[in-house]
Amino acid sequence: MDTSCFTDLSNMPDNNDLKVALEEMYQHWMEIRKFVFEKYPAAIEEWHVAVKKFGWNYRIKDRKRAIVYLSPQNGYFTATFVFGQKATDQIIAGQI
Repeated sequence: MDTSCFTDLSNMPDNNDLKVALEEMYQHWMEIRKFVFEKYPAAIEEWHVAVKKFGWNYRIKDRKRAIVYLSPQNGYFTATFVFGQKATDQIIAGQI
């Protein structure tokens, strides 16, 4: 896991911080966010710190589990998806 570009645990990032850090990749972050909320309007978004040494990360989740994790870096971000076995089987059988 890469360390987030937001390592000051006393200062939760805001939208402006994200724009500055991601630069032109900010628009892609927002496209992913928009897509998830179109599919899951009741989803919840939150900044969180799972491991202090990795800093702030962002996730969108439903009531039960995370839909996507987004980890901001300087000039880019990583997106992580965690699937259960049933979803994994459907993905493998599909045409992604």
